[in-house]
Amino acid sequence: MPHISDKRNIEYHNKRVVFQGASWFEPRGAAICYDDFDTGVINLDLWDAVSVQATSGTAWAYSAAAGGADAGHGGWVRGVTGTGDDDMEALFGPLNWTSLLSSTTGLLVFETRVVLPVITTVAAVVGFTDAITETGAGNLFNLSGTTAGTQVPTDAAVWFYDTDATTDVWYGQGTANDVDTAYAAYAVGVAPPADDPHTLRIEIDSAQVGYFSMSGTGTDRGQLQNYGAVAGCGRSTAPMCPLIGITARAGTDNLAMECDYVFIAAPRSVA
Repeated sequence: MPHISDKRNIEYHNKRVVFQGASWFEPRGAAICYDDFDTGVINLDLWDAVSVQATSGTAWAYSAAAGGADAGHGGWVRGVTGTGDDDMEALFGPLNWTSLLSSTTGLLVFETRVVLPVITTVAAVVGFTDAITETGAGNLFNLSGTTAGTQVPTDAAVWFYDTDATTDVWYGQGTANDVDTAYAAYAVGVAPPADDPHTLRIEIDSAQVGYFSMSGTGTDRGQLQNYGAVAGCGRSTAPMCPLIGITARAGTDNLAMECDYVFIAAPRSVA
């Protein structure tokens, strides 16, 4: 390899760096949005906080006390539901994220780290959605018992948690042109740990297949594990936006969701 030496008899060798993994993006080939929420405010030019059927809820805002049991470290935002059934506090990000060019430049990626202080009588959702102006419903994805869930968006790919389901775990679901994933084909994760941070990730390839990962619990809490692939995660030409949202279920109010960061990356044209 070429090298440079100086008068101190120190040699500097060029070293080839090789990155592995389908999710690696070069800056010239991807558009990236990452918000660590460490400025003490939510950038309202980037994020849109929406209250749906909210009764005395608290819109998403910076919270120095958020982040689980080890609170007080800053860099977190928090939303709290109101006092009515299906009250929702949602945070929508910038629109126009697609996987149109992902066959040559990588995957469309969403990742976030969240805390649910209470994991009973609640619904939560994170991921991509096209329902950025939705005002007529509660949680954008709903699951009752073991019947196929219902969704509001026309195109979406999300992890969602709903205690109206028979089994209270995170589920991965896609929607393409108003056709949603069959219940039997959901990616089935694990239950969120109460008041403890965990990470959720979605990667969508050029065939609109979504790969759903989340961090484990206990000794595996720092490792992302794959929980399945789901077809029909939006359409490559349909713009979607990042979403994090929390919804109250019947009999419970003022339920919170806390978020450490949101990361999104998508291929872009370099022509």
